[in-house]
Amino acid sequence: MASTEAFLARVAGLPDIVRPVLTPRFAISCSPDLLSALGALAAERSLPIQTHLAENTSEIAEIRRLFPAAKTYAGVYAAHGLLTPRTILAHAVHLDDAERDVIAAHGAGVSHCPGSNTNLNSGAARVLDMLSHGIRVGLGSDCSGGCSLGILPQIRDARTVSRGLAFEGLAARGLSVPELFHMATLGGASLCGLDDVGNFAPGSQFDALWVKPRSPGMWVDDGEGVQSVFEKWLFTGDDRDIASVWVKGRRVAGSEPA
Repeated sequence: MASTEAFLARVAGLPDIVRPVLTPRFAISCSPDLLSALGALAAERSLPIQTHLAENTSEIAEIRRLFPAAKTYAGVYAAHGLLTPRTILAHAVHLDDAERDVIAAHGAGVSHCPGSNTNLNSGAARVLDMLSHGIRVGLGSDCSGGCSLGILPQIRDARTVSRGLAFEGLAARGLSVPELFHMATLGGASLCGLDDVGNFAPGSQFDALWVKPRSPGMWVDDGEGVQSVFEKWLFTGDDRDIASVWVKGRRVAGSEPA
C-alpha cells in the first residue's frame, strides 16, 4: 500500500489528463487484507479500479478454492469494496446469470477483450446479454494478450465473436455496427469516467479523429455515402486513414482538414 500511495502522489503532480487507477491484478494474486485496503482507498478518494474477472475456467476454479465463502467471483470484489460504478472488469467471459446480476446491481462495467480471449482460447463473452441487462461495456486489448493494441482490430474481433455466438445459438444476434462503435468510443469513455469526452453535448471536451480514406484496403467509390465509407473504415481501414487527431480541442497529430 505504501508504493500505491507514493504512486498516487506522483500522479497528482502530472497534468489532469493523466489519471491513476487502482489495479489489483486479480483476486488470486492479492491477499484479503490487500483487497480490503484497496477498496477502502478507492472509496476514500473516489478512484477508479480495474481488474480481471472470469477470464478462464481454471482461474474461476482457483477463486473458489481461495475464497470458499464467496458465492460468485464478482462477489469477492464486492465483499472488499472493489465492485463499484468506477470498476472496470476485464474479460467477464464465463459469467452465469447470478454473477451478471451482481455486476449490474453494483453498476460496474466490463472491458470486452475479444482479441485476447480468442488468442488465448479463453472463450467468448456474452456481450449482448450484458448490454441487455444494463451493464456498460467498452472494448479493450488486454495489453499484449491479443495480436494488436489498436481499437479497430478489437471492433472487428468483437463482431466476429458475437456472430459466432449467434451462429451457435448462444446469442440472439451478432452485435450491430452502432453497438460496436459505441463500445469502442463512448462505452469505453464511460467505463473510464470520461463522460464529458467524445460526444456532441454542449460543453463536452473535443476529442476527435479526422478520417480520410487512403490506405490500400479502402475501396471507396465516387459519390459513396458517409455511412458506407465509415463502415468500410471500421472493417477494412487502418491508422493510415487517420489524417488528424484532436485531444481537448487541440490538434496533436496530423494536418488541418482541407
